[in-house]
Amino acid sequence: MTLASPRRGATLVLLALLVLLLSGLPFQLIPAAVGPVPQPPVGAPDPAAEAPSTPESAQEPGTELVVVDEITPWLDPDGALRVSGTVINRSDTDLRTPALELRMSTDRLDSRLQINRWSERGGRHRILAASTDTPPDDADGAPQVPDLPDSLAPGQVAEFAFEVPADRLELPTSSPISAWGARGVEVALSGRTDSGAVAGSATGFTTWYPDPDPDPTSITLVMPVTLPGFSSTGLLPQETLEQAAGPEGPLTALLAAAEVDPAIALAIDPRLLASIDSALRASEPAEPEPSAPLPTGTAAPSEPSELVTEPADGTDPTPLLRDWFTRFADLAEGRTLIALPWADADLASLTEGDLDGLAERAQEDAAIVTEMFPQARTDVVWPVSGTVTQEHLPDLVTPDTNTVVVSDLQQPALTGYTSDAHSTVTVAAGPEDGTGADDSGSRAAADDPGDGSGAMEGGARDTSAGSPRILDSLVVDTGLYDAVATAGAAGAPAAAVSEYVAESSAITAERPYDSRHLFVTLPRTAADSSWRDIAEATRSAPWLAFRSVDALLEGQPVSRAPVVASTRRTGLTAEAITGLRSAHSAVGDYAAVFSDADSARRDLDRMMLGCAQAAWADAPNRAECTEALDTEVAALTSSIRPEEGSPVLLVTGERTTIPIRVENTSGRPATVTVRVTAPTPQLRTAVSETVELSPHESTRVDVPVEGLANADLITRVEIVADNGYVVPHTGELMVRVRADWENIGTAVIAAGLLIVFVVGLAKSVSRGRRKIPKSQLEAAMARAQQNDRG
Repeated sequence: MTLASPRRGATLVLLALLVLLLSGLPFQLIPAAVGPVPQPPVGAPDPAAEAPSTPESAQEPGTELVVVDEITPWLDPDGALRVSGTVINRSDTDLRTPALELRMSTDRLDSRLQINRWSERGGRHRILAASTDTPPDDADGAPQVPDLPDSLAPGQVAEFAFEVPADRLELPTSSPISAWGARGVEVALSGRTDSGAVAGSATGFTTWYPDPDPDPTSITLVMPVTLPGFSSTGLLPQETLEQAAGPEGPLTALLAAAEVDPAIALAIDPRLLASIDSALRASEPAEPEPSAPLPTGTAAPSEPSELVTEPADGTDPTPLLRDWFTRFADLAEGRTLIALPWADADLASLTEGDLDGLAERAQEDAAIVTEMFPQARTDVVWPVSGTVTQEHLPDLVTPDTNTVVVSDLQQPALTGYTSDAHSTVTVAAGPEDGTGADDSGSRAAADDPGDGSGAMEGGARDTSAGSPRILDSLVVDTGLYDAVATAGAAGAPAAAVSEYVAESSAITAERPYDSRHLFVTLPRTAADSSWRDIAEATRSAPWLAFRSVDALLEGQPVSRAPVVASTRRTGLTAEAITGLRSAHSAVGDYAAVFSDADSARRDLDRMMLGCAQAAWADAPNRAECTEALDTEVAALTSSIRPEEGSPVLLVTGERTTIPIRVENTSGRPATVTVRVTAPTPQLRTAVSETVELSPHESTRVDVPVEGLANADLITRVEIVADNGYVVPHTGELMVRVRADWENIGTAVIAAGLLIVFVVGLAKSVSRGRRKIPKSQLEAAMARAQQNDRG
């Protein structure tokens, strides 16, 4: 046998490789276990989009012609694809001969990039069924198609439903692993109006699962337990809570979603607990009504059972809330709870905006959660997605912090596939408190020997004084989070839920026999019905398995890139932070006038944190909260003021007091002094004694003064706190000082008359008593004797 020369053999090999490349056959020199096949860049053209459709997913809400209300998120060979929804005629004329087609992508969407492309603009497809098809006989297993009317009037809505058995989808089953994956689904509308042809569509996904039996991907869901909204008292009103606990309320939707699986973690807002505590206690007749609208304290009960008992008299204004809290307390037992800061505040934006004091207040109030639920974790910091920076990371963590939640846009994977969600971040030690950050990234996982010796109990690593701290990080999968957020924002979440399921399938299919752990948080806002849809879709998908936060943290952390600035930053705007900074400074100073200044500052901080919620970061109506806060701050800082008084007349040299009436329209007692200042020295003034102003009352305060010389003075009336702070609202009082000439003249005249009287009296006394002549005396005696005889 003649062997080919080495040169000729090499030439043949090169020719064979060239043929393979030109033929478009898959060619890979590195085994799949080492890494995934690189995906094309986002901007690359999609070869599958030969017949692109025009889905309406990118259209503004309320403009869609086709809305999908239901879509089978995944199916196996024994199932059926069901797609239903509504068609709406949004034109001004009749929509004639409306027709619908149910389409499916011709190719398997085996990557997250392809899934996103289908969601945005559809792609190459085949028609599964159409409304113009002949209605099938139920016995033959043909697709079920909708029966649309011949025309739709302006604004008219028509329902539709397609149902196609799995065996009619012509999906492969011979090679389960390669056949498994998402397929794009599209419902396309056609028809005519007086203006011409009308076309619209809606896209979604269904995942074909021919029992490939991969290693399940673990997934952890965290649901925030909060209610966005601003309140002048810092607490949510009783009526708001009772409504939220109703059948269609967000608190009820939260319970329905969390009850799907006990592995779902709950991140609890202490403001919600404090508000519920206040609302349920106020329902008890024996509980006195608070004298102030602002809360004077929030001491949560040590046992939730204290709040579940109905009032003894049988009248309960909050029966729905009490029932909800009873169920919630039972639900919280035995599952992972995370204590959030007060009102789920955006800590990163606050610290970056030089509002560290407000951020610290929010973090301190997380203790309210542990007072009611001692098992709640306070060592987890959850900044708003995209707001973490190496510079400000030290300001977010405390000595007790062991775990930081970040997005995968800020801590990306070092692999070409989706990595585990459990990693680490390095926080450099600060000069004073042992905290701080550097840009060393997540070296802990890379340097870990792999035997677990690098980890300490609770997730903390070596934190000796002065050394960098290595904290656990839980990395949120942004793609899955976006699908969850879209489901909540959409009026019909079915399409977004199907995309969530499709993306999870693509993640698992990246490495089907290498189990990984994903971490997904739900939007930091009030819950809605889509949360339960997401939870149930997660539980039902055979390639996913619910796991708890504790189980995720018990796993070995993987290496990820250092924390980087996010390309999609959220959080509070600079304008919102500027407004909060101004309000915080104003009320912080003003709180000094109240009798319990520390309590006032705490409660006022809590009121302001209502406008620093993470929920406001992307809320289109966040300006409403800022406006409400500005109104409350303006009302508060003018609540203690002097009332306008009548002019006062003083006499020179007289020391007296001027009565000043001070009004307190706030709900708190205030301890102040009042002083009157004159522009010239003709009037000498002093400060009043310290007085306490009762809430919602007007009090008289006497201010010592002394007139020194004639003058008409416009004096300034100021209210002063114990620390010297002067309230911004002052008053003016006209004081007339006059010398008392009338009184002096009267005194001089009286003194002169008194002298004349005294002199006359003295002269009379000095002359003695007047004597009677002897002859007159004898004649008188004779007459007297004669009268006696007669």
